[in-house]
Amino acid sequence: MADGPFFISYSRRDYYFAESLALHLMRRGVPVWLDVKDLDPGGLWEQDLDAALDRASAVILVVSPDSMKTVNVRKEWVRARDRGKRIVIAYFRRAQLPPELADCEAVDFRGSFMPSLDDLVSLLSRPSTASPHHGLPYPALPRFPLTVLLLLVTLAVPTAGYFLLANWSFPANQSTFENILTIAVIPIGLALMVWFFCVSLLSRRMGMTRLATCLVLLGTFYVLPLAMSWFGSSLITYDLEVVQYVSEHWYRMMLLASTPFVGLILLLIIRPADLLRWTPTGRAWDWYRTTCAGRAGIGFDIPMALKGIRTFRLQCDQADRPAAERLGVELRAMGAHDTAESGEGSTVVLLLTGRTRIDWLTKEIRHLPPDVRLVVGTAIRLPEQLDWLWKHQWIDFRQWDVSRLARQKLPQIPEAVTRVRFPFTVRVIHHLMCSFIGLLIVAVGLANPEGQESAAFEIVPALGVWVGLVWLARAASCAGTFRRRRPSAGYAP
Repeated sequence: MADGPFFISYSRRDYYFAESLALHLMRRGVPVWLDVKDLDPGGLWEQDLDAALDRASAVILVVSPDSMKTVNVRKEWVRARDRGKRIVIAYFRRAQLPPELADCEAVDFRGSFMPSLDDLVSLLSRPSTASPHHGLPYPALPRFPLTVLLLLVTLAVPTAGYFLLANWSFPANQSTFENILTIAVIPIGLALMVWFFCVSLLSRRMGMTRLATCLVLLGTFYVLPLAMSWFGSSLITYDLEVVQYVSEHWYRMMLLASTPFVGLILLLIIRPADLLRWTPTGRAWDWYRTTCAGRAGIGFDIPMALKGIRTFRLQCDQADRPAAERLGVELRAMGAHDTAESGEGSTVVLLLTGRTRIDWLTKEIRHLPPDVRLVVGTAIRLPEQLDWLWKHQWIDFRQWDVSRLARQKLPQIPEAVTRVRFPFTVRVIHHLMCSFIGLLIVAVGLANPEGQESAAFEIVPALGVWVGLVWLARAASCAGTFRRRRPSAGYAP
């Protein structure tokens, strides 16, 4: 095996997969270079990345639809190819390769991870044998990790049962227009539910919290009538057909009710790393990510950006003073000492938020040292003339917890600073409110509207509340965007 490290090139959306791949390769004794663990705090990431790429013995290119559209990923493999570097393809998701990569060696990671890892380690231990058509053919048929497919089943079965167990007869006194309206609404509702519960998982749009919430909601949909029946309730709020069906086919209801909770067990206990690698960046639980890294048996030597600071000088715009005071409290709690003037050994910390004035920032950056620590306090954008500022490694302070950065055993998740992030307490309250409203909507959807005699017609209000749940959850998730200020003269949007 080559002496130099293997450079891992990936899209930010595939970060969890790249991190897991790096951890397992390190566990096998394969040296790897991953940006989040190897870039120096306060350094210029683009220069450091190019230098690491030039030193690397080979490049492991994580292929997915996102990486093939990422400009920086293309720059990396083009630079590696121009310098005669060996490029090994790690297929993560189905994607079309450019013609320049057609002759690269390849390993298919779309199915089981560990067998593919064995193939990759074996491939890296041998000299390059790349030749035209040596790599894998274009993966035309989609493949998914086993855990993802099992979770898909736990979502799809109760979703399908909601429609298959219904009585689709129409009342005799219902007009033709009402019949047509019902027939039109049902497939639309079914399509929305399938997209929300199933397709979004396969397309990697579903985070762990949303997945767990969906599984609980689907299970509760069937548990509620079973519990009311078993504990003596007459189900007077339900249609008589529902009462009869629950009484006669309780075992089917049990199967549909237990399926989502089996999915929760799979999510938490059995092969959790498969789900982590599939989850989009920023939508995994921190403890889940740490646990999976612990099971790999190895960690990263992380160059923590705020660890080791003994004296610091905090630079901020006047509009950011309240945020800077909070940041100063957090730094002093970690044992750092605040100095009014930058002396020998002092670290300059620059705080940027959505309130930071562009004119102030333009003047200030002329006097900043090259190793400045760039801290981002809120979602923020910069004008094009200051884009070079992002070539510095920046520190994510959007969740307002510096002590969390000091405690973490894994690198910061690389997310775009244009995305709104909330503190832990705010996120917990948000999830509790969404869960409560979702459970309430499920209960309302199960109830029989007064005066309706057919299960076919009562499905219309039930679908209505389910669609409402989808849009309510989406609106709650996007509520933070209103915290961004509109672009105005002199301010960063």
